[in-house]
Amino acid sequence: MSQDDDQAFKQLQRNTQYYLNGGDIHFLAENELFRVHRYFFERESRKFRDQIALPPSPGKPRQGDTESTAIVLEVTAEGFQRLLGVFYNPKYSVYDWDAHDWSSILELAERWEFGEVKNLAIRELEKQTIPVIDRIVLYQKFEVDNAFLVPLYAILCSRPEALDRDESKALGMETTVLIFQTRERLRAQPSDGGRSPLPPGLDSDDVHRTIASLLGTSTSTASFSTGASGSDKQDNTNGSNSENGGEGSKNTFNKNSNGRTGRQHPPARYCSRSCEETITEAKAPSEFAIGWIRLWRLDLFYVLSSISRYLTAFARPLNARPDQYFVTLINKMDSILNVSATSLATLAGLIDDNQDDGRTDAERIQLVRMQLGILQRKPRQEQMPIHHEFAAKYLPVLTEKYKASTGVLNSPETLLNTVSYTPYFVRFARTPEGRVLAALQAKRTAEAASTIGSMTADEVGEIGQFLSTLLVLQGIADIDDSDKAILIPKFKQWERDFSGRLASETSSRCLALLTDDRGMRPMMQGMKMMLEGCLSKCGGPNCQRTQQSSGSDLMQCARCKSAVYCGAEHQRKAWPGHKALCFPAQF
Repeated sequence: MSQDDDQAFKQLQRNTQYYLNGGDIHFLAENELFRVHRYFFERESRKFRDQIALPPSPGKPRQGDTESTAIVLEVTAEGFQRLLGVFYNPKYSVYDWDAHDWSSILELAERWEFGEVKNLAIRELEKQTIPVIDRIVLYQKFEVDNAFLVPLYAILCSRPEALDRDESKALGMETTVLIFQTRERLRAQPSDGGRSPLPPGLDSDDVHRTIASLLGTSTSTASFSTGASGSDKQDNTNGSNSENGGEGSKNTFNKNSNGRTGRQHPPARYCSRSCEETITEAKAPSEFAIGWIRLWRLDLFYVLSSISRYLTAFARPLNARPDQYFVTLINKMDSILNVSATSLATLAGLIDDNQDDGRTDAERIQLVRMQLGILQRKPRQEQMPIHHEFAAKYLPVLTEKYKASTGVLNSPETLLNTVSYTPYFVRFARTPEGRVLAALQAKRTAEAASTIGSMTADEVGEIGQFLSTLLVLQGIADIDDSDKAILIPKFKQWERDFSGRLASETSSRCLALLTDDRGMRPMMQGMKMMLEGCLSKCGGPNCQRTQQSSGSDLMQCARCKSAVYCGAEHQRKAWPGHKALCFPAQF
């Protein structure tokens, strides 16, 4: 060693805690020397295992054997000391470190491929109190498994408030689009109060499954019971029978086919034998039971409060027989609870309904929203086939009815907004008939701008949601400059006035699209890619091929024309999942 080198090493200092007498490998972090045991680095780290296993040059010591050949680490001495604390912890498996310490350990474990140390750091971080956004950013930065990220995403998707600008910037475009995509899928239409709470029909498993499917992660491999999820699963155990004292008053609880606890409604009672006989003749016992089960499986309070106003129109006339009245009442309730593509089209006036001719548009929109609300409280896998079937069959006639309607809010607009996430709508928006939707909705919004501010947050959210989807799909080239001049300041106002609600989120989207906000442009492009994914990306399992990457046109589903595949094999593999959403399109 030269005199200059000797003088340089004299300026270094040995770490007071981890310069061990029995150590056999040296590390240099900043100006501190560490001498520890090679065993931990060979056993735990794939990166160090390869580095320190290299044979030395002839006549020279092996790297790390001496202070002069210490392995130089581009980390702080404090950070490396924390990592060593994992191996030399005097309390063994007991740690009293905070989130900052474990974040530092996680960073080094990821960088140097300490697999088990990384898992330990994650387990300890799960015990720490960390804001959800910060935890997501941390886990994404160091490529933590999606099994830990799904419950965190679920918190953001389940909460009523949308992501604000600061949160979106922190999460980045990809995650923001994922959260937006999941929230949109879980909320097919604006929900009560404009704050977009998670519909009562969905539980944490539904949220987890939706996020996991978008990430391409199997829910069977993800652990959703971690403390980071922010919510505990309900313990659906069998309840015991209870007596209320009267004959036939037992309330039994059993698990339904989904594994959830459901209540069996007590036997129906009637005011007279005549009523019982009449209703029994009008509806088979099995159908009558199904009607009650449907009521109890839904949010009963929501259903009754929603239809009460509608059913007042069928109040029993003084001269009507009670049995006839009850039959009529049950039939009306059943027609509302039985949501289907045909029932929605009937209520919206798209197909003939001789029994209810003469409904006003206000009555139609009330009934449509009532059924959509009931549908929204069903499991997602039951909602999507109805949305897709409706879009496939009725988009052309629905659009014509929308063009013939007036005002910015009406039943055709509500239904168009509801199905706007489907590939049928995306494809229809490219047709000459559908191409006019963005310009028309923008004009109607501008014309009603002076009155929209006095609407509920829910209604403003619906208006902004539909317009933003159209602008993403069709752009702003066809929007009149005069309409832009009215809408831009209004959306700025609504973004402020409805802060923290869906109306603010959708106003922000419309504003970014109308002004071509450069900062929001990547997010808007991500939304467009998400909406158009079914038409441009192979629908086969885990296939990432697109028309551009494959160099040729993808195969189109001959039945629905709203899904594409790179080959017949992937089409066959995708069919079990695609089957429920595949309908012959009427355009």
